[in-house]
Amino acid sequence: MLYKEDRIGENEVQDSDVRDFAKFIENTKIQELRWIGSYYSWTNKSVWSKIDKVIINTLWYDCSDFTQTHYLTNGLSDHTPLFNKISTFSKTKWDVSLW
Repeated sequence: MLYKEDRIGENEVQDSDVRDFAKFIENTKIQELRWIGSYYSWTNKSVWSKIDKVIINTLWYDCSDFTQTHYLTNGLSDHTPLFNKISTFSKTKWDVSLW
């Protein structure tokens, strides 16, 4: 989890629970991809958590900023299916020499 709001229905998320992941995100300059749909990605019907995230780096965002994740409706699994919609439009040409 990245934020205190990423879980409801159980013990409150403490700053210490998210500190390491938040520091990792900040230090590596990665970010969660924009998303639409349900906020929580996992449930056991009494606890809801956002534990599934799509993480991108700045190169991805610079090249294709129209990408987003769709959090779909739960089915048989306790995890919400994630669908990544990648635009066919790219801001720049991919240059694999940057990788």
